[in-house]
Formats: sequence, C-alpha cells, structure tokens
Amino acid sequence: MFKLLLLIFSIFFSLKTSASIFSPEVVKEVKQRVIHQYNPGIVIAYFDGYQVDYLIEGYANLAQRKPLTKDTVFEIGSITKTMTSLLLADAVIKGELILDQPITSLWPDIASQQVSHQITLKQLATHTSGLPRLPSNLTTLGNFIGLVRNDPYAFYDRDDLVGALSKQKVDANAGYSYSNYGAGLLGELLAIHYGLSYEQLIQQRVFNPLGMTQSYADSAQVPSDLKATGYAGDDEVSSWHFKALAGAGAVNTNIKDLMTYGLAILHADNDQLKEAIKLSKQIHYQSKKLTLGLGWHFSKNALWHNGGTGGFRSILIIDPEQNKVVAGITNQSEHNIEDIVKHILWPEKSFRTYDYPVNIEISALKVYEG
Repeated sequence: MFKLLLLIFSIFFSLKTSASIFSPEVVKEVKQRVIHQYNPGIVIAYFDGYQVDYLIEGYANLAQRKPLTKDTVFEIGSITKTMTSLLLADAVIKGELILDQPITSLWPDIASQQVSHQITLKQLATHTSGLPRLPSNLTTLGNFIGLVRNDPYAFYDRDDLVGALSKQKVDANAGYSYSNYGAGLLGELLAIHYGLSYEQLIQQRVFNPLGMTQSYADSAQVPSDLKATGYAGDDEVSSWHFKALAGAGAVNTNIKDLMTYGLAILHADNDQLKEAIKLSKQIHYQSKKLTLGLGWHFSKNALWHNGGTGGFRSILIIDPEQNKVVAGITNQSEHNIEDIVKHILWPEKSFRTYDYPVNIEISALKVYEG
C-alpha cells in the first residue's frame, strides 16, 4: 500500500512540475509577436519561487530558419554593468579595494588628470560620477569604421579613454546620470588593477564561481553554432565588440546562464560571492526619483536592469519579496519584451498594444453584403 501511495505521489508531483508556469496569455503574446514578425525570437526564463521554466519561441537566424534553444547565446548589453559592479563588490569584500577609493589609485596613466581625482569607484558603479553617457571622443575618426559597421565600441581602446578623461569636466554634485562611459571605465580600472583583461577577470570572478558555463565577455569567443543573429527591424546587424569599455555591455550569454545569475543574486548563497552579492544589493544611492544598488536599479523593491545592443534587447528582474526572478531576451533591437517580463512578475501591468491580424471566416462577412 505504501509503495502504491508513493507511486501516485511521484506521478502527481511529476505532472505538476512538468506543467508550464507561464500563464496562457503570456504564451499567446509571445507566439503572436514571433508569428507576426515583431520579434525574430524570444526567450524567457521564470523562477516562480519553486521552479524554473522556460518559454522559447522563434529563430536564432531567420534566413536559416534556425530555431532558438535554451543554449542559444545572445548579447545582453547593459546587464553587464551589474556584473562589473559585482566585480567591484567582490574586491571590496576581499579587502582589495574600497568603495570610496579615487580612481587615480588604480590607473597611474590618469593620475595627472584633474577630473580623475574627483571620481570614486562607487560613483562609477552608481552613475553618480558626473561623467556623461558616452565619452566625447567615441565618434572620432579613429572609431569611424566601428560606427559605420554599427559596432560603436569595437576600436575604442585605453588610449582613447585616457584622451577622453584628459578633456573631461565633471560636476561632483551632479547626482545620477546614466553613463556607459563610467561603467566601461570601472571595468577597465578593475582589469588594470588585477593585471588581466576584462574578459579574463569576469570569467575568473563571476562566470566560473556561479557556474555560468556558456557566458562570454567577447562576442568573438561565442561558438558560431550557438550564436543568435541580431536584427534591427528587418536587417541583420553585426555583433558588438569591445575594448576599453567592455564593462558597460560586452557580455554574451544564454537564457539558462542569465537565470543562474539572477538566482545567485536572489539567494546570495554562493560560497565565493555571497557577501559581494549582498553588498551589491544594498542601497548605495537614493534620491526622490530613484534608488540604486551597485549597478542595480530598484523598482517596487525589486532589483532590475535592462540591456540593448545593435540587434538585441534584454531585461532581468529579481524580486526578493515575491522570491521570484524573470529574465527575457530578444534578438530584435526595435521591439523589446520588457512589458511581457514585467507582466509575468506584476500581472497588473498590461502588454504593449500591437495590431495583430485577425482571421475572419468568409461567412462572417455576409452580413455586410448589399
């Protein structure tokens, strides 16, 4: 009798856990956007407090009709900034750096620049350094080829960064101003401090400890059979490459690894990074309009960050109060899926409105004959 009850329980539990945790309206909306070509492909991962489920629709490459899988690797853009800030938090926890340390102490080449003495590592991680969104020399002739190829950071190196800082002026009391410049500078400072490339540093201190086995900080290292093609409208676009500003958006990953990362942030239980994660989740800047951790934005007490490159859009939301995580990526830069991801976490938030075609039976039109 006991064995029979155990068998019944096992079957019931198996059926329960194998059922999708996505609502029918979410599944329908994702399918509609792919079918009607708003998005070539969409991948979403959802942890509902008990299990992780995946919703995958569409194609990694439209011309080849190559379907997406959980292993498909995408560019995630600015979600990289949270990982760069985690590198900083890890260094602080290990007693190797301090948050309020001036950036000049890490890079002798910028010690002579007046602006550098006014900026701390914490300010770079919270977008409060006074640096603008982009360095002024990103569009110079030396980077012209990258801009033409829609690969804007590909040729921007350390010499360019030094040159930008030499001419930069900042307002130390400027408050929050989102800055790819600042986040990229933070990543490069940490790489210089440890004598590694940014790619090597994030591999050793984030990807490896968290078991993110299909994550890369250089798009050139992504295996071609796993790589999604990015699109801007109907056009295929090139991958983005980074040199000195990698900390702002260089990471490529798949939906499984992005969920692994989100769960690590939620639970803060990784032996090597738990204290660093806890530090990154603390409030480090607050104004009337926004609250920031190290690299993270807060909304409804949830941590979030989105990302975008020439052909991709991504978002990751971690909600400690609900004990939930949602991550989403699409290989289409012109139509993000943030509304779907937010609806999963907060059902009161509605989907963006699209005019999807509706199939109508011919018989239904007869009433209009005359």
